[in-house]
Amino acid sequence: MAATSQDTDYVHQTEALLDDKLVELKPGAKGINGYAFNYSVWETNAHDRAQTYPVMDKYMTEGGGLDVVVLQLGENVSDASADGSTYESDYAELIQHIKEEAPNAQIVTVGDFWADDTKDAVKKSAADETGVTYVDLAEIHKVGYTPKYDMQSFKPPMAAPRVISYDVEEPTPMSKDFGAYAAIILDMGEFLKRVKSATTDKGWDVVSGPVNYHPLRLGNKKIVRVNGDRTMTIMMEPAIELDSLIKNGGAVINERDAFDKWDVHDNEREYRICIKRDGKFKDDVRLEIGDISDIAIAVKANEVRQAIDDLLVNRKIQPSIDGYVGTTSREKMRHEFYDMGDGMVNIMLVLGGITEYVKE
Repeated sequence: MAATSQDTDYVHQTEALLDDKLVELKPGAKGINGYAFNYSVWETNAHDRAQTYPVMDKYMTEGGGLDVVVLQLGENVSDASADGSTYESDYAELIQHIKEEAPNAQIVTVGDFWADDTKDAVKKSAADETGVTYVDLAEIHKVGYTPKYDMQSFKPPMAAPRVISYDVEEPTPMSKDFGAYAAIILDMGEFLKRVKSATTDKGWDVVSGPVNYHPLRLGNKKIVRVNGDRTMTIMMEPAIELDSLIKNGGAVINERDAFDKWDVHDNEREYRICIKRDGKFKDDVRLEIGDISDIAIAVKANEVRQAIDDLLVNRKIQPSIDGYVGTTSREKMRHEFYDMGDGMVNIMLVLGGITEYVKE
């Protein structure tokens, strides 16, 4: 919940009160270990909210034996009153999923901070159905605060916001080699839902998410530029055991996967879809997901920037998807790929070409 500082938001005030109460009941206790994270991706991904579970599951794992899970969701949900809305069933399924991941935790679901009878009714119904605690915030709405607008009937006063600024990288020389046209996905949630459906039909696993960019190092020096015209890449034979490489200073290797890349390419801002089929293959994968003309548009590569500008102004692009989503977790996918290689790796050497580096 927004606040002037972290210490004054509701999450951390509640944590402080629980800390004091624990010390009062059990003198000498070290206090509670609480944490919060933004799960708005679940709220906005109305097409398939379940595919966002991996974003949340990592916190379940990191938290170990959780005692309490508090759900403060709903303010960013826009489909609660829509025809055919799955919001109520999605909410109940979310609670059930948390029960499975944290079987010993008490689950508390909280009403919307901004009064909304429809959303609160959904939460009450889901709480009753799943047997968890529902906390009504109706009393907060009475405490000396009158909203400037009626949030139930509020509509933006203008047809569309004016874009003041946005951050879109100009096409790089490499991206120009991809062709004369580009596809802009207007609804990433629906696009990933169709990818997931197509891979599920084939019995494949899929994980999608943003690429992370890391510096390449030479000792204590960070390589910032390489002259590609003056390099030669060599693959060393035979392959060696991954565990052996890790023990000899390559510990970071077992943390890298298809979503990691050298930071010299960080202006590309890649989003990747990683698919694992049964068995080992070297051929290309062609995945048919059907006609996407309803959620994507084709534009000329040199007009991408202007096209995105127009789409932002007219609010034609749905919110992006945070984190890694799919039929399995990123961590599990990474280990499955390592297993496919029988725990063996080939070392690749790049000879020559370093033209600039900095000492850190």
